[in-house]
Amino acid sequence: MLQQFYQGHRPLIITLSTLIALCFSISGLLTPSIEGLDSSHNVMDGLFFYDLLSQDLWDMQSLGELLHYPLNYHKQYPALGFVYWPPFWPAVESIFFGLFGSTLLAAQLSITFFTLIFCLSFVSICSRVINVWLSFATLVALFTTREFFFSANTIMRDMPAVATMTATLWTALKWQESTTPKRWLGLLVVVATISIYTKQTTSLMLLAIASALLIQRPSTFKEKPTLVAMLSFSILALPLIVFTLTTANANLGQSFGSNTTAIVQGYKGLDRWSMEGWTYYCKWFFRESPGLTLLALVGLYSIYRRVRGKTASLVEITLITWLVLFYVLFSFFDNKSARFTTLVMPAISILAAIGINDIIQSRTTLSKVPRIAIGIFLILMLSIPHAYKTYNAMIPRMKNIDKATTLILNQTKNTKTDDCIAYTGKFKQVFVQSIRRQDLDRRLSIVDGADQDSKNCSVHVFEKADLNTSVQTKLNNQYQLLKTSFFSPSKERKLIVYYKGK
Repeated sequence: MLQQFYQGHRPLIITLSTLIALCFSISGLLTPSIEGLDSSHNVMDGLFFYDLLSQDLWDMQSLGELLHYPLNYHKQYPALGFVYWPPFWPAVESIFFGLFGSTLLAAQLSITFFTLIFCLSFVSICSRVINVWLSFATLVALFTTREFFFSANTIMRDMPAVATMTATLWTALKWQESTTPKRWLGLLVVVATISIYTKQTTSLMLLAIASALLIQRPSTFKEKPTLVAMLSFSILALPLIVFTLTTANANLGQSFGSNTTAIVQGYKGLDRWSMEGWTYYCKWFFRESPGLTLLALVGLYSIYRRVRGKTASLVEITLITWLVLFYVLFSFFDNKSARFTTLVMPAISILAAIGINDIIQSRTTLSKVPRIAIGIFLILMLSIPHAYKTYNAMIPRMKNIDKATTLILNQTKNTKTDDCIAYTGKFKQVFVQSIRRQDLDRRLSIVDGADQDSKNCSVHVFEKADLNTSVQTKLNNQYQLLKTSFFSPSKERKLIVYYKGK
């Protein structure tokens, strides 16, 4: 029945999904910007792949050059995020840089691309347990939650991560439903690999699917194709495992370790074993989306009854394992953030829709169309309170970065020779990506103001708070001075620029 509906209405479903993705991404597309250090890393990672694949790779003479390329690139542009995160999304982002130029709009368009993937896979998953039109209403309700809306409008890894998670679940469901399961199982290995190479925490979805299969269809893990697929996936995941245990072990430190404060500047976290730590996400759900959360509990109870009666579907069981595993793992993690709820809000939204659907079916004798209409009305009405909060919330954006960068670049040597900019301050990496995007000839390097090499730079930039009197006196005797400023999400910050002149 569902398959017949999709075959007959596929263009309409794709069109509606695209419109919803664009509608809830319009803020980021109209005002693409950097929100902090993480998004600066994300832009630079995409530019790394763009520079490598569009030019530098073809100029290399040996494998050794390729092996040393990341280190040399990071030395010139010290803002790569590969210390923390895997490379799949930046590789996709580089395609958008190639198509639309090295702009923040191109980076934001890559987020919109993943938003569309999410919308399509979400509707397909949701439609397996409720009506397709109620699924679209649930999707709209989901995007009215603050963190999910922010994820579609900032250059962060959350939307690519949740999009690949839902794509993984959709592929797993197709594998279990198909008359040609081997083909879908092979695709599942590919999609699951893409997902974990987008962000390590997306492995949450694989654990949820595996747990659901163990509950409903444990014999699956005794079948030869499944064992081969698991082995293939393990081999493909091995480089990422090594990377995470070595280069990216900071991620482990702020997850399974207890040193988030040392890694995330200014982080004031909760004690792992405190009541506050283990109720953090529960309180957030009820505070930010009380209606959806209460209905999700109704949906959970409905599915629990079906599990006991052995009538629950695989997707329903997966929703439960998805929610439970998220809560246990992320409550245990040392680093807690409202932003991480993006990875589980789709499950809560679908559970809420199931709760509404079951209440209407059990309490009314209406025909199908009125029931669907009531369900759509209720879930949209319940989203109004958090939609209002989201509408009035300000997406954290940094402003005047490119304008200040243009001023800085105008003070560098007016030649084609190499030059460097010495930057002192905690927002150096924010300016690195802006300098790279505007320095089309890539002749400039950015060095730390405390580095010995900084004495060779024609321009020295200081955030006002980091400029002491002795350094100021010394620079006043050698350089000309100008002042500018930029805006972090919280306040205006002064920049002091010393330059030698042309």
